Amino acid sequence: ENHLVSIIIPVYEPDHNYLQLAINSLLDQTYTNLEILVVDDGNTPSLDMSDYHDQRIKVLRQEHRGLVSALNNGVANSNGMYIARMDADDISVVDRISRQVAYLEDHPDIDVLGGSCEIFGNVVSKVIYPPTTSGSLHFSTFFNCSIVHPSVMFRKSLFDKTAYSSDFNHAEDYGLWLDIVSNRLGKMSNLPPPHIIRLRKHDKNISKVHRAVQKQSTINA
Repeated sequence: ENHLVSIIIPVYEPDHNYLQLAINSLLDQTYTNLEILVVDDGNTPSLDMSDYHDQRIKVLRQEHRGLVSALNNGVANSNGMYIARMDADDISVVDRISRQVAYLEDHPDIDVLGGSCEIFGNVVSKVIYPPTTSGSLHFSTFFNCSIVHPSVMFRKSLFDKTAYSSDFNHAEDYGLWLDIVSNRLGKMSNLPPPHIIRLRKHDKNISKVHRAVQKQSTINA
């Protein structure tokens, strides 16, 4: 565990029970060299994380500027060699970070690494298995989003060449993947099963609340 991993969680009007479960799933990771950057995107009242008594949790506060701004703020203030993503209502499997770090250490040519995900909540539970080879993943990126954003770990050095763009509102991940593939900024891959994260589906998911905007942003990409 030589390398620090920064985990970025943008938070706006969260369900606090879901947020607590999300944070606990990170504090329980088998890989412990972490900084957990909770980006408070203008919540009223401001997020109070003091009950956790864990110095690995850091709160970044900003005026409400949206998800893209929160993500870029988290990247800019991260100190880790690797950056992981997670949403405030999801749950990381206990060995998620250790598996991703080990893979990136063994595959220095890979810059973006996602993985399989279990969908749960107000839907029938299922596991999503995205492509695991870079060739098929890069090809499929031109037709659909083949990396699940909250499952991703990046090399921080990648962000010297790119960033999340507000041109792709609520589809900022797909815009980033296309930029990476189209401009050959790095290689992407997915871990083979088992799944590394559990994605909670509920009525306030961005994909549900902002479905029309997300669809248009994907078309624009």
